[in-house]
Amino acid sequence: MNIIHLLIVDDHPIIRDGLRNMLETQRDYAEFRVYEAENEKEAIDAVANNPIDCVIMDFQLPDKKGHEITESILEINPKLKVLGLSNYDEYAYALDMLKAGARGYVLKNVGIKDLISAIEQIMDGKVYYSNDIANKLTNHKLKQLLIEEETLGSKHYSNTEEESPLSNRERQIIRLIAGELTNEEIAQKLSLSKRTVDNHRQNMLNKLQLRNTAGLVRYAYQHGLI
Repeated sequence: MNIIHLLIVDDHPIIRDGLRNMLETQRDYAEFRVYEAENEKEAIDAVANNPIDCVIMDFQLPDKKGHEITESILEINPKLKVLGLSNYDEYAYALDMLKAGARGYVLKNVGIKDLISAIEQIMDGKVYYSNDIANKLTNHKLKQLLIEEETLGSKHYSNTEEESPLSNRERQIIRLIAGELTNEEIAQKLSLSKRTVDNHRQNMLNKLQLRNTAGLVRYAYQHGLI
Protein backbone atom coordinates (compact mmCIF):
# COMPACT_ATOMS: atom_id res chain seq x y z
CA MET A 1 0.00 0.00 0.00
CA ASN A 2 1.16 3.52 -0.83
CA ILE A 3 2.24 5.35 2.33
CA ILE A 4 2.08 9.14 2.55
CA HIS A 5 3.58 10.99 5.51
CA LEU A 6 1.40 14.08 5.74
CA LEU A 7 1.67 17.11 8.01
CA ILE A 8 -1.38 19.21 8.89
CA VAL A 9 -0.52 22.76 9.95
CA ASP A 10 -3.53 24.48 11.52
CA ASP A 11 -4.06 26.23 14.83
CA HIS A 12 -7.54 24.76 15.35
CA PRO A 13 -7.54 21.24 16.83
CA ILE A 14 -11.01 20.53 15.46
CA ILE A 15 -9.77 21.17 11.90
CA ARG A 16 -6.73 18.95 12.41
CA ASP A 17 -8.85 16.19 13.93
CA GLY A 18 -11.38 16.40 11.11
CA LEU A 19 -8.73 16.22 8.39
CA ARG A 20 -6.92 13.38 10.15
CA ASN A 21 -10.13 11.36 10.47
CA MET A 22 -11.03 11.99 6.82
CA LEU A 23 -7.62 10.95 5.55
CA GLU A 24 -7.20 7.89 7.73
CA THR A 25 -10.36 6.36 6.22
CA GLN A 26 -8.98 6.59 2.67
CA ARG A 27 -7.01 3.35 2.62
CA ASP A 28 -8.12 2.60 -0.93
CA TYR A 29 -5.84 5.42 -2.05
CA ALA A 30 -3.06 5.39 0.54
CA GLU A 31 -2.13 4.84 4.14
CA PHE A 32 -1.76 8.32 5.62
CA ARG A 33 0.61 8.72 8.51
CA VAL A 34 -0.51 12.07 9.86
CA TYR A 35 1.55 14.58 11.82
CA GLU A 36 0.22 17.83 13.28
CA ALA A 37 1.49 21.34 13.98
CA GLU A 38 -0.26 24.51 15.09
CA ASN A 39 2.44 27.12 14.45
CA GLU A 40 5.66 27.76 12.55
CA LYS A 41 8.00 26.26 15.14
CA GLU A 42 6.06 23.00 15.34
CA ALA A 43 5.84 22.84 11.54
CA ILE A 44 9.58 23.34 11.14
CA ASP A 45 10.32 20.74 13.82
CA ALA A 46 7.99 18.23 12.17
CA VAL A 47 9.56 18.70 8.73
CA ALA A 48 13.10 18.63 10.09
CA ASN A 49 12.62 15.44 12.12
CA ASN A 50 10.13 13.34 10.13
CA PRO A 51 9.94 11.96 6.57
CA ILE A 52 7.14 14.32 5.52
CA ASP A 53 5.93 13.99 1.92
CA CYS A 54 3.00 16.39 1.85
CA VAL A 55 1.84 19.35 3.93
CA ILE A 56 -1.67 20.76 4.28
CA MET A 57 -0.99 24.37 5.27
CA ASP A 58 -3.56 26.71 6.77
CA PHE A 59 -3.16 30.22 5.40
CA GLN A 60 -4.23 32.14 8.51
CA LEU A 61 -2.07 31.17 11.49
CA PRO A 62 -1.49 33.16 14.70
CA ASP A 63 2.27 33.62 14.42
CA LYS A 64 2.86 33.83 10.67
CA LYS A 65 0.94 33.52 7.45
CA GLY A 66 0.83 30.17 5.71
CA HIS A 67 2.88 31.34 2.76
CA GLU A 68 5.68 32.48 5.07
CA ILE A 69 5.78 29.12 6.83
CA THR A 70 5.65 27.40 3.43
CA GLU A 71 8.82 29.23 2.41
CA SER A 72 10.53 28.18 5.66
CA ILE A 73 9.72 24.48 5.39
CA LEU A 74 10.61 24.34 1.69
CA GLU A 75 14.05 25.66 2.58
CA ILE A 76 14.43 22.58 4.80
CA ASN A 77 12.98 20.15 2.26
CA PRO A 78 12.44 21.54 -1.27
CA LYS A 79 10.75 18.29 -2.34
CA LEU A 80 7.75 18.82 -0.06
CA LYS A 81 4.37 19.10 -1.74
CA VAL A 82 2.36 21.85 -0.05
CA LEU A 83 -1.41 22.28 -0.32
CA GLY A 84 -2.81 25.58 0.94
CA LEU A 85 -5.98 25.40 3.02
CA SER A 86 -8.12 28.40 3.92
CA ASN A 87 -11.54 29.84 4.66
CA TYR A 88 -10.71 32.61 2.23
CA ASP A 89 -11.12 32.39 -1.55
CA GLU A 90 -9.30 35.68 -2.18
CA TYR A 91 -7.07 35.74 -5.23
CA ALA A 92 -4.23 37.44 -3.33
CA TYR A 93 -4.07 34.70 -0.69
CA ALA A 94 -3.92 31.93 -3.26
CA LEU A 95 -1.28 33.82 -5.21
CA ASP A 96 0.84 34.29 -2.07
CA MET A 97 0.79 30.52 -1.51
CA LEU A 98 1.62 29.85 -5.16
CA LYS A 99 4.58 32.23 -5.09
CA ALA A 100 5.82 30.64 -1.86
CA GLY A 101 5.97 27.24 -3.55
CA ALA A 102 2.63 25.64 -2.74
CA ARG A 103 1.28 23.29 -5.39
CA GLY A 104 -2.39 23.92 -4.70
CA TYR A 105 -5.00 25.78 -2.69
CA VAL A 106 -8.38 24.55 -1.46
CA LEU A 107 -11.05 25.86 0.88
CA LYS A 108 -11.83 24.37 4.28
CA ASN A 109 -15.24 23.21 3.08
CA VAL A 110 -13.52 20.79 0.68
CA GLY A 111 -15.03 17.32 0.50
CA ILE A 112 -12.95 14.19 0.95
CA LYS A 113 -13.15 13.27 -2.74
CA ASP A 114 -11.74 16.64 -3.82
CA LEU A 115 -9.16 16.63 -1.03
CA ILE A 116 -7.82 13.24 -2.13
CA SER A 117 -7.82 14.44 -5.74
CA ALA A 118 -5.82 17.50 -4.69
CA ILE A 119 -3.28 15.42 -2.77
CA GLU A 120 -3.00 12.92 -5.62
CA GLN A 121 -2.33 15.63 -8.18
CA ILE A 122 0.25 17.57 -6.19
CA MET A 123 2.02 14.33 -5.29
CA ASP A 124 2.22 13.65 -9.04
CA GLY A 125 3.89 17.01 -9.58
CA LYS A 126 0.78 18.78 -10.84
CA VAL A 127 -1.11 21.72 -9.37
CA TYR A 128 -4.62 21.73 -7.95
CA TYR A 129 -6.97 24.57 -7.10
CA SER A 130 -10.59 24.43 -6.04
CA ASN A 131 -12.99 25.66 -8.70
CA ASP A 132 -13.53 29.09 -7.14
CA ILE A 133 -9.81 29.68 -6.76
CA ALA A 134 -9.02 28.40 -10.25
CA ASN A 135 -11.53 30.83 -11.73
CA LYS A 136 -10.07 33.77 -9.82
CA LEU A 137 -6.52 32.89 -10.84
CA THR A 138 -7.37 32.34 -14.48
CA ASN A 139 -9.52 35.44 -14.73
CA HIS A 140 -6.66 37.53 -13.41
CA LYS A 141 -4.27 36.08 -15.96
CA LEU A 142 -6.87 36.37 -18.70
CA LYS A 143 -7.01 40.17 -18.44
CA GLN A 144 -3.38 40.36 -19.47
CA LEU A 145 -3.84 37.61 -22.02
CA LEU A 146 -6.65 39.41 -23.82
CA ILE A 147 -4.56 42.57 -24.01
CA GLU A 148 -1.67 40.57 -25.49
CA GLU A 149 -3.95 38.86 -28.00
CA GLU A 150 -5.32 42.19 -29.18
CA THR A 151 -1.73 43.36 -29.74
CA LEU A 152 -0.03 40.22 -30.99
CA GLY A 153 -2.88 38.27 -32.54
CA SER A 154 -4.27 34.85 -31.74
CA LYS A 155 -0.96 33.04 -32.37
CA HIS A 156 0.48 34.26 -29.02
CA TYR A 157 0.89 31.01 -27.08
CA SER A 158 3.23 29.78 -24.38
CA ASN A 159 5.88 27.15 -25.15
CA THR A 160 4.06 24.57 -23.04
CA GLU A 161 1.18 24.60 -25.51
CA GLU A 162 3.27 22.68 -28.01
CA GLU A 163 2.68 19.60 -25.86
CA SER A 164 -1.08 20.15 -25.65
CA PRO A 165 -3.42 17.81 -27.55
CA LEU A 166 -5.63 20.80 -28.32
CA SER A 167 -5.65 22.60 -31.64
CA ASN A 168 -4.82 26.31 -31.91
CA ARG A 169 -8.54 27.12 -32.15
CA GLU A 170 -9.34 24.97 -29.12
CA ARG A 171 -6.62 26.69 -27.11
CA GLN A 172 -8.06 30.02 -28.14
CA ILE A 173 -11.53 28.95 -27.03
CA ILE A 174 -10.41 27.44 -23.72
CA ARG A 175 -8.85 30.80 -22.84
CA LEU A 176 -12.16 32.52 -23.37
CA ILE A 177 -14.03 29.82 -21.45
CA ALA A 178 -11.67 30.45 -18.53
CA GLY A 179 -12.63 34.11 -18.77
CA GLU A 180 -16.28 33.13 -18.15
CA LEU A 181 -17.43 34.09 -21.64
CA THR A 182 -20.56 32.28 -22.80
CA ASN A 183 -20.58 30.26 -26.01
CA GLU A 184 -22.52 33.08 -27.67
CA GLU A 185 -19.91 35.65 -26.60
CA ILE A 186 -17.06 33.41 -27.75
CA ALA A 187 -18.74 32.89 -31.10
CA GLN A 188 -19.16 36.63 -31.56
CA LYS A 189 -15.56 37.40 -30.56
CA LEU A 190 -14.10 34.77 -32.89
CA SER A 191 -16.60 35.27 -35.74
CA LEU A 192 -17.85 31.70 -35.44
CA SER A 193 -21.30 30.19 -35.15
CA LYS A 194 -22.50 29.19 -31.70
CA ARG A 195 -22.87 25.59 -32.95
CA THR A 196 -19.17 25.56 -33.90
CA VAL A 197 -18.19 26.78 -30.43
CA ASP A 198 -20.52 24.20 -28.84
CA ASN A 199 -18.81 21.48 -30.87
CA HIS A 200 -15.33 22.68 -29.94
CA ARG A 201 -16.26 22.72 -26.23
CA GLN A 202 -17.66 19.19 -26.36
CA ASN A 203 -14.67 17.94 -28.39
CA MET A 204 -12.29 19.31 -25.76
CA LEU A 205 -14.24 17.62 -22.97
CA ASN A 206 -14.13 14.33 -24.85
CA LYS A 207 -10.48 14.65 -25.87
CA LEU A 208 -9.30 15.53 -22.36
CA GLN A 209 -11.75 13.15 -20.63
CA LEU A 210 -13.21 15.96 -18.53
CA ARG A 211 -16.76 16.35 -17.27
CA ASN A 212 -17.48 20.06 -17.20
CA THR A 213 -16.29 23.63 -17.70
CA ALA A 214 -14.54 23.70 -14.32
CA GLY A 215 -12.40 20.81 -15.54
CA LEU A 216 -11.47 22.74 -18.67
CA VAL A 217 -10.47 25.78 -16.61
CA ARG A 218 -8.34 23.68 -14.29
CA TYR A 219 -6.70 21.89 -17.24
CA ALA A 220 -5.90 25.18 -18.93
CA TYR A 221 -4.26 26.57 -15.80
CA GLN A 222 -2.34 23.41 -14.94
CA HIS A 223 -0.92 23.10 -18.47
CA GLY A 224 0.11 26.69 -18.89
CA LEU A 225 -2.45 27.52 -21.56
CA ILE A 226 -3.43 30.74 -19.75
